[in-house]
Amino acid sequence: MSFLAELLGEKEPKFSVDLEYLAKKSLKPKADLELVSTLRKRSRLMLKQLGLDPHDTTLQELFAALNGFYAINPNSSDQFWVENQLGFLLVGRELVSGNYFDVRDNFEKKLPFEHRSIVYFRRLLYKKINDLYGGKS
Repeated sequence: MSFLAELLGEKEPKFSVDLEYLAKKSLKPKADLELVSTLRKRSRLMLKQLGLDPHDTTLQELFAALNGFYAINPNSSDQFWVENQLGFLLVGRELVSGNYFDVRDNFEKKLPFEHRSIVYFRRLLYKKINDLYGGKS
């Protein structure tokens, strides 16, 4: 399964076939690899900014750290939130989003870990992929 498919909760092989079609059509065959590299780097930085170890942080630890950070920094224009719109931690097929709006919903709605929001992260990632392959409208 492709990494982007896992992040988006998409089914394979359809997602990879569709992505390959977009890559060929746009003449950007390695754009998805560059995006994945950028996403991984950004996410490691997000973990470090929160004082977490990128090599052994659990999903629950990140969820708690993001909620704690939001409690202190609820302003969406805070540099941390701006930089980490596509921050995440993926373990297995489970995802925790660092997107401000997901974290805000988790905190404000007092969502438990099992019902955490990832919808804004996924919407933004779909948009990023669409823009990457020339789908800007």
